[in-house]
Amino acid sequence: MSFTVRYNQRDSFSRPGQTTRLLGPKWTHDWNERLELSSASVKYNRWGRRRAHLHRFQPNTLSYAPNQYDQTLLKITGGNYEMVWPDGSKKIFGLFAGSGTNTYVFLTQVVDPAGNARFTLTYDGIRLVALTDAIVR
Repeated sequence: MSFTVRYNQRDSFSRPGQTTRLLGPKWTHDWNERLELSSASVKYNRWGRRRAHLHRFQPNTLSYAPNQYDQTLLKITGGNYEMVWPDGSKKIFGLFAGSGTNTYVFLTQVVDPAGNARFTLTYDGIRLVALTDAIVR
């Protein structure tokens, strides 16, 4: 398991006082992933940058239309958001922060195609404090 921290001086996505930065302005890490919820769509952010914009919520399946680039499917399961890849692996977003138009859901678990938890992320508020793998290291 690796944990890489990066600094981007030219980061134009950061706003002064942005509360979703875990390490400070212009800093990010490999596990910095979250969803930004709005009434019309969901934005998937990785490393502080938008990676996908998911639209067309389907109430009968509690899911959004598959992403056109990598065919990931975002669905709501048990109050969490699950991003599922075609091979069955998934990322679970279960830590909610903010409200209204500024609602974020942070990555809390990574699951392999067989359904085994590969990594679990633990937070203190929105600050990542632990990254644990399947054998608890």
